[in-house]
Amino acid sequence: MTKQRLSRDGHVLWKGEGQRKDGLFYYRWTDENGQRRGFYANSLENLRVIENRLQQIEQSRQIEYFNSTVNDVYEVWCALKHGIHENTMYNYMQVYNTHVRNSLGKRKVLEIRATDVKRFYFSLHDTKRLSFNTLDHIQNVLYQVLQLAVDDGFLANNPAANALKDLKREKLYPKKEITVLEVEQERGFLEFCKNHGSYVKWYPLFAVMLGSGIRVGEACALQHKDIDFRKGIIHVRHTLSVGGKGRNIHDPKTKSGYRDIPMLRYVKKALLMEKRYQKKNDIRCQISIDGYSDFFFLNRFGNAYNQQSINRAIQRAVMEYNCRCVERGEKERVIFPAITSHIFRKTFITRMCESGMNVRDIMKIAGHADIQTTMTIYAQVTERMRQADLKKLEHYLKDEKNSESNNMLYP
Repeated sequence: MTKQRLSRDGHVLWKGEGQRKDGLFYYRWTDENGQRRGFYANSLENLRVIENRLQQIEQSRQIEYFNSTVNDVYEVWCALKHGIHENTMYNYMQVYNTHVRNSLGKRKVLEIRATDVKRFYFSLHDTKRLSFNTLDHIQNVLYQVLQLAVDDGFLANNPAANALKDLKREKLYPKKEITVLEVEQERGFLEFCKNHGSYVKWYPLFAVMLGSGIRVGEACALQHKDIDFRKGIIHVRHTLSVGGKGRNIHDPKTKSGYRDIPMLRYVKKALLMEKRYQKKNDIRCQISIDGYSDFFFLNRFGNAYNQQSINRAIQRAVMEYNCRCVERGEKERVIFPAITSHIFRKTFITRMCESGMNVRDIMKIAGHADIQTTMTIYAQVTERMRQADLKKLEHYLKDEKNSESNNMLYP
């Protein structure tokens, strides 16, 4: 029988515990990498408090996959998910709790197969009529949750890996392409908003977004102190978003989000137009969000805008603009129906690329954290301009061919 080890006070010492000559207690163990580790405490009671915390942390890292459901693994995934914005995490949780928790989430994780996930997506699409955009959000969360079992060696492959792709292929879902406004469309839309009563109030905001590439949340969060008319600069420092706790103001997600955007001439005029409109109608900021107030863009009640209301206004304006163009027989000017505030942003970035600006300058003004994002748009614009130039060359050669003096040169 193993003799029990005792402290100087006669208390039984557990495995790994000990007491030094100076009276300090210690606990030592070997970690998963084979390294000896330990810590000290001035009493056995404090030592065991720390031991219990270590055991709780270790248990939270271990998942009993043989009995765990997808919901169980999801809870661990939430605990391990760090480094993302609070609003992003809230959206993850909303998507999962609404669409996964009470259905696929109840299944044991080791019993989930790729066909189960495909069947799940088909059901959501065909029965609940969820859009592919919503399914993309579900896929984003579910894939990460199931990947925990793959990383821990309990699943050979992630069952959600290609499930949504197969559904889209089955439904002949076209790959989504983000479009931009052509110069003629951009001018026509702004001209329409500026000269039609119900949309005049939206013109300054639309003009600023189309002429600066500012994100919709950044535009909503602009304060009067962020607009420097003397230097002609828009200072982007915050973003307004809507989450589980309502509207909130937070810092940009990356350092590149902090930036100063030079004002184009018509952007400056639009900003001054907004100031005059608010003064004329005695509109003043009546709201404070997370301690921030004095917002620049306000509705008629003195409240700051949010992304949803702006996108709805864009959709209404586009629909009426399209109808008026059709009535006048100007179908070539009709703007495609799926326009959002993000289209405004990409349109401005496209204009910068078309003008031949330096890629680094474009990246800085756009607030891109990764230059690859800028280069992707730049490459698309360059390819489109190259094709347009080739068409010009083709028309030129065709004209030369029709010239009697060049018939032999261009057969």
